[in-house]
Amino acid sequence: MNLPGGEDSKNYLITHAVSVGNPKQLHYTYDLNRGAIVQLWRGGFLDATPMWYSRGNGTSRPQGSILHLGEPTRSLGKLSSPQQEWAADTTGSNFRNLGYKLDENDMPTFRYSIYGVKVEDVARLLDGANGIQRKISVDSPVENLHVRLA
Repeated sequence: MNLPGGEDSKNYLITHAVSVGNPKQLHYTYDLNRGAIVQLWRGGFLDATPMWYSRGNGTSRPQGSILHLGEPTRSLGKLSSPQQEWAADTTGSNFRNLGYKLDENDMPTFRYSIYGVKVEDVARLLDGANGIQRKISVDSPVENLHVRLA
C-alpha cells in the first residue's frame, strides 16, 4: 500500500499490509510490519488494478474519502517519558508478527509479540459506522509501555 508523505513529501510503502473491508463502507489498512492502523476510509473498498495491470506494482488503492494517520510507525513503544521521541521502526523491540484470527463475523484480531509479550489488536466499527473502537491487550505488564493510536 502506498501512503502519501508528510512535510518532507516522502511517500511510504507498506509492504505487508492487510486492508479490512466492511459492508458499512468504513475500511482500514493494517501494517503487519509495525502492528499499526495506517489509514481509514469511507466509500468503496479497493481498486486492485495496480497489482496486476500490465506488469503491476503490487499495490492497491482505497476507493473513497481517506484519512491517513501520519508517518507509519509501531503502535506500542517503551518510552522513558511521554515526551521521548517515538521510534519509527521496530528495531530493538523484538517485534514478531503472529498473524491474525477471525471472529464469528470474519473480522480480524491481529496478533504479534513485542518486548517479550504477546499482543492482540482489535478494531471494530462503532454503532452506525461512525468510527472504530480499538482494543489493544498484552498478556503481561511491560514497564513504560505506551500506546500510539494515531
